[in-house]
Amino acid sequence: MGLENETPKHVNTETLPARVADIRANCKLKLGGERPITFVVDKHLLLHKDQTLPQHPNGMRFDAFNADGELVCTKEYFSIGTALACCAQKLRDLQFC
Repeated sequence: MGLENETPKHVNTETLPARVADIRANCKLKLGGERPITFVVDKHLLLHKDQTLPQHPNGMRFDAFNADGELVCTKEYFSIGTALACCAQKLRDLQFC
């Protein structure tokens, strides 16, 4: 639901299964909560469970492609404990004791 601009705190868990089923069935979601895009879960959501990013073992990379298949944006995010997540720049800026 994050791709639809929802935070975990505000996701309605009662309607979540129906929403996920709708996204899977119709291959559409509202990017940022506003822009409808084609989203085929098995094609567009790739989980590489056997790989980690070099900066931190609990990370995710989001790649965005245009209609021609060209990479237009990449963002990396990391879970750093206690329900905190940060982007790659913030991870580099953190100082751990």
